[in-house]
Amino acid sequence: MRNVCILDRNSAKILAMSHITRFLINGKHDRLLIDDRHPTFSFVIDFEKDNEHLNKASLTVNNHVIDVSELTHYSYEFDDLIALSTYDAILEVEINDKVEKKIVTFETGLFKWDSPFISDPLYTFKEKHVSPKVMSFKKYIKVLKEVKRARIFVTAFGVYNFYLNNEKINKEYFNPGFTSYKHQLQYQTFDLTKLLKEENELIFDVAGGWAVGSYVMNRVNRVSDNKQSLSFKIIIEYQDEKCEIIDSDESVTVTTDTPYIYADLYDGEGFDATKERS
Repeated sequence: MRNVCILDRNSAKILAMSHITRFLINGKHDRLLIDDRHPTFSFVIDFEKDNEHLNKASLTVNNHVIDVSELTHYSYEFDDLIALSTYDAILEVEINDKVEKKIVTFETGLFKWDSPFISDPLYTFKEKHVSPKVMSFKKYIKVLKEVKRARIFVTAFGVYNFYLNNEKINKEYFNPGFTSYKHQLQYQTFDLTKLLKEENELIFDVAGGWAVGSYVMNRVNRVSDNKQSLSFKIIIEYQDEKCEIIDSDESVTVTTDTPYIYADLYDGEGFDATKERS
């Protein structure tokens, strides 16, 4: 990281801003991890002068060049995007005699979720109008080789916090977010490349959230499941080009004996800071 320097631009000619004012993938321009084999590309072109007109517009993705001159959005129709790969989407427009180009890089997600959902087999939750106890899951990982890249993909029936070596990794609240659990379940991706050590402890605290906890005005619970569950996949790429995949499975330990007294969307959270994790 370096300090910036201030340049003297008083005598320089300031160029007009680009005609391409927006270029989005699935409605987003950043954090572009797309779990969709057929993403939608949309763009906006602003004309600065009355005599300007669009001659041609093309979109290039994965060596496919698509004419989008008559479109403002395009759904990728090919079936050749590969999971966990990085692609450049190149939008090129010709306005009068000037050609402009904008490039957006996106990464594909898993496309298929195959990691098991795990829960506490001894915990039963039958109380009405309240949320379940918080479940804490623990997983130990050893990393004995130099890591090139490491990522974890996490989701839950419920809401979770994720810690690696006592550092909270997810900065948002209520991951994986509200959803229609019968139709879809969102997941998050976290880069662990610079965080992994030789010995690693992963902890996930999973509360009931919208899926299991008390919800709506009459505080019904267990709307989408009888108790919360967790699922994750860790993919570690090593410098020797070998890859290790770690799924949520029976090697993960779980307990409801946690410092959390309660965790509820309406009543908030009670936490006993004097109690150590079991």
